[in-house]
Amino acid sequence: MKIKKTTLTIKICLAVLLFSIYYHQHAIEITKSMELDFETETSFFVVDDSLAVWDSANLELSIFKDKLLVKKLKLNKGEGPRDFRVMSNIISTKKHFIIWDHILRRYSFYSKDWKFEKIKRIATLGFFYPLAVVDDSHYLAMWNNFEKHKKGSTIYQNVGIVDDNKVTKVLHKVGGPFNEKGILNYDRPHLIVSLSANKLYFAGNQEYKVYMAPLKKNKILFKKAKKCIERKYIPCKWDSQCTNLQWIVSRKPQKPQKIKYPENIPPIFAIVSSDELTGVVTNELILQEKTKIDFFKNNQYVGSCKIPILYMQYYVFPSWLYFTPGIVLDGNTLYTYHYLKNEEIYKIIKWKIKI
Repeated sequence: MKIKKTTLTIKICLAVLLFSIYYHQHAIEITKSMELDFETETSFFVVDDSLAVWDSANLELSIFKDKLLVKKLKLNKGEGPRDFRVMSNIISTKKHFIIWDHILRRYSFYSKDWKFEKIKRIATLGFFYPLAVVDDSHYLAMWNNFEKHKKGSTIYQNVGIVDDNKVTKVLHKVGGPFNEKGILNYDRPHLIVSLSANKLYFAGNQEYKVYMAPLKKNKILFKKAKKCIERKYIPCKWDSQCTNLQWIVSRKPQKPQKIKYPENIPPIFAIVSSDELTGVVTNELILQEKTKIDFFKNNQYVGSCKIPILYMQYYVFPSWLYFTPGIVLDGNTLYTYHYLKNEEIYKIIKWKIKI
């Protein structure tokens, strides 16, 4: 009897020890270090350790160092130099900040002290979103292609290399019916992409599988793209609560467009990445109006965190228009964008991550 009790005690102690080791190996601590409040909808970009905030309502680009406003550019709405319609990305190079306006389909070049220099237009590639500059005439980018047919249209979302006039290399693409007899189809894969200093991550939102292509001297090593992250998840059924999430931040029209939704909530919303740390933004807690992020270091799971729901995640799906997802990972610092519905305030939060 004593032997059985001793064996049971050893097993319990061993189980507690293993659980403790597992917990400490998969624990992440995330704390707020800064908050900025805005009365109107904004979008933000992290460039050279600064936070660039685009306020389209007031046509202002504000540059912050932590909470300190260090520069404000008053811009115009139009088509002339220094004019913008939709500022969708800011790319930092050694000599310039390059601002992409996806409505005017052009780059605006600014010096490192934010003085305007020139503009450069490119040929139409459908909805287009540049990620990085490869050289003077080539860009790593995402773009859409549409194919029309009798019953509607099909969309293809691509990531690859383009020059000033055409596509030169497609790394990955996903596609499916976009519109079927007037019904907008969300039951299709949406492309998700994240770029760090030397790696390009990409995935489809319908599977918890992330792929990585290494970069070398600003060029993509296409032949070496491989699956680097895969996790099991419990599927969650789509219901009316998912459908109505967007009306929390948008005004519901009298006759909303007919939409075909998937059977289950897609598991992935976005990917964020830095040198060694990768975060997979999941839809796991979206029905609780929260965001869960799984973190991986060198592609090994290290823990998860929960934060308030991202503003763009109210729409559930990554935007095929390529609006920024409202979350950026910079080293061990996370920037996120939220809407506080009770206060009607838009908020950018800076978080410190400790593994």
